Amino acid sequence: MIVLKGGRLIDGLGGKPIDESVVVIDGNKITGIGRAGKAKIPEGAEVIELKGKTVLPGLMNCHTHIFWDAISDLKEQCRDDGPYLQGFKSAYCLRQCLEAGVTTIRDMGTPPGLGLAATKAVDQGIAPGPRIHHCGTPLCITGGHTFWFSKEADGPEGVRKAVREQVKMGATWIKMMASGSRQEGLSAKGTVWTTALPEFSMEELRAAADEIHDAGRKITAHATIPSATLRIVKAGFDCTEHGEGLDKEVIELMVKKGTWHCPTFNVAYLQVERGHEIGMPQFEIERRRASLEKNTRKAEVIAEAAKAGVRMVMGTDAGSPAVPHNEVAREMELMYELGACPTPMDTIIAATKNPAEMLGVLPQVGTLEEGKLADILVIEGDPLEDLGNLRNVHLVFLDGELVVKDRRVL
Repeated sequence: MIVLKGGRLIDGLGGKPIDESVVVIDGNKITGIGRAGKAKIPEGAEVIELKGKTVLPGLMNCHTHIFWDAISDLKEQCRDDGPYLQGFKSAYCLRQCLEAGVTTIRDMGTPPGLGLAATKAVDQGIAPGPRIHHCGTPLCITGGHTFWFSKEADGPEGVRKAVREQVKMGATWIKMMASGSRQEGLSAKGTVWTTALPEFSMEELRAAADEIHDAGRKITAHATIPSATLRIVKAGFDCTEHGEGLDKEVIELMVKKGTWHCPTFNVAYLQVERGHEIGMPQFEIERRRASLEKNTRKAEVIAEAAKAGVRMVMGTDAGSPAVPHNEVAREMELMYELGACPTPMDTIIAATKNPAEMLGVLPQVGTLEEGKLADILVIEGDPLEDLGNLRNVHLVFLDGELVVKDRRVL
């Protein structure tokens, strides 16, 4: 039995933090929680003093790619790494998640079978890592966005079969590429990004949503233009990714239907801020900088969506160049700075309680309450004063087990 004593408690429910708190961990569950003096400390328990530190739920990253290394070109590593190196990279990236205090991820795409293998490796204790919810391999049209690692599927029946294949491989979500450049096959080397166009018909999107919902699971989509996002929301998708594809009509429908949104600010900003550290060519950094300067509208519409009532979840698009799996604090800083979350507390909820609700696991994790599983993050400092303090990971408990101390996986 372990007692975390004296820290400032942010339980993820949105209320006022509790100073001088006590959290009792017995086995894999929280069996006592509250202010010191009110929550009983069991006799014989190991007491960990946390004065000056903050205790909060383990973070949840809702958009990762565990087989991408955050350094290499996406298309090149998909084609060149092979399954063995992809497996090693996944194990390394899962460790990085834990280092950042992330105890649950929603992985948005791996080659066939890798998502299931990674989940089994973590569940069996072979590799340290967070809880994994995954989509298997994403679905795209023939020649569509990221066809070089996605499952190509055409027509309602082709899409239904592809969805069933992912469920067979353990997918709890389906991800579809609802927009893309249609020019990604023009380059034999490197990734080509150009103006996005819609992908998948309404009939195909509805078939996918119906099929996965019949299996008791959920569906999301990469959608970077309003016409594509409108289609997926109308088709009954549970979530949308990225944010360039929002406009007033889409936002109103998302609020009406209760559709979640995952903004993924990190890619553009980190490639500008840190691209040189991974050897990105300067012209690529400048191209991204120019797109940021032109595309301030993404931040504006996401802020509008949040004000209108669209519920946000934190996701970093981890594995993309310059976005390592242990950098979640920058995404949370951006969610607050750019208006996706009105307060630091709302930002923490977008990385804890909201994802747990979206994933359907809120009865077990996502907040710190008596009877829930002990997925707990302890950091130096106060994230409500500075979200950057989330980088100061001190302790991470996963399922009641101490798995990280001072950003080092045990």
